Amino acid sequence: MTDVTGAATSNLIVADVGGGTTAANLNLTTNTAATTVASGDLHQRYVSESTLLSSLNGGAGISAGSFQIKNKAGGTAIINLSGSSFHTVDDLLTAINAAGVHVTASINSTGDGILLTDASGGSGVL
Repeated sequence: MTDVTGAATSNLIVADVGGGTTAANLNLTTNTAATTVASGDLHQRYVSESTLLSSLNGGAGISAGSFQIKNKAGGTAIINLSGSSFHTVDDLLTAINAAGVHVTASINSTGDGILLTDASGGSGVL
């Protein structure tokens, strides 16, 4: 948020009114001599199950191809995205979860990526 009035003689004040918490929730509350206030990371969810794979990677999409997952116990699975059935993040999560290597794929807690959780019980590295 930027004060563009040109009146730099008083503080920029952003505050909640009427018992609300919107400004605080947006990390915008301030009472300073600054002309700009930035909210910082709002932990906005960017990825959902319905997100198209073609919209990821800065809009460039995810190329068709394959990748390998190796769990901590040494089990491996190859996930092949070359088929026509991979359109959404959910399609990808479903394929990883069905691979049978005790690795669960989900959207991470901040909603900006995919989390792989290894339940194989091995002592190696995922």
